[in-house]
Amino acid sequence: MLTGGGRTGAFLASDLFGVEPDLAMLSKGTASGFPFAVLAGRAELLRRPEAATSGAYASTYASNPLGIAAARATLEVVERDRLIDRVRVLGEIMEDRLRVLESRFDRLGQVRGLGLLWGLEFVTDPAARTPAPETARAVYTTALDLGLRASLGGHILRLAPPFTLDEALLEEGLRLLEKALERVIA
Repeated sequence: MLTGGGRTGAFLASDLFGVEPDLAMLSKGTASGFPFAVLAGRAELLRRPEAATSGAYASTYASNPLGIAAARATLEVVERDRLIDRVRVLGEIMEDRLRVLESRFDRLGQVRGLGLLWGLEFVTDPAARTPAPETARAVYTTALDLGLRASLGGHILRLAPPFTLDEALLEEGLRLLEKALERVIA
């Protein structure tokens, strides 16, 4: 569940913006990594004649009883353990720490995110925001060497820690990120 299922601090990120989507798609994160997919939407869309044609909503992972059971169990844990509330609390900590890093390192063009989903943009020139994929890769590999796993996409480093981490582990991860930034940028 990268953006859906609560990582942003709401079950669907669209909830945070007052947007009610016509269609929502969820996949394997909803089933804790087990192959699964679901398309949910407004009845007036899903019941249209075009939607009833053969293959209109075909999916390799649709209607798999094991996937459905895994998704149900995952969603029960998210609700039972109040993980979305936890994401909000940890997300505030993460935002505070990342904003400090953003102010310290001018090669961080923009830090943006919600809850436990953040992107760090690396630039060569803060004013022009010229992408710096080499810097992003260096921070990524340095962080990885230090024990912090993130995701790299061009000049953006994506942070998406698990819902179940505790505050101490989040703080440790953010310390490792800071150390990587210091080694590469400072």
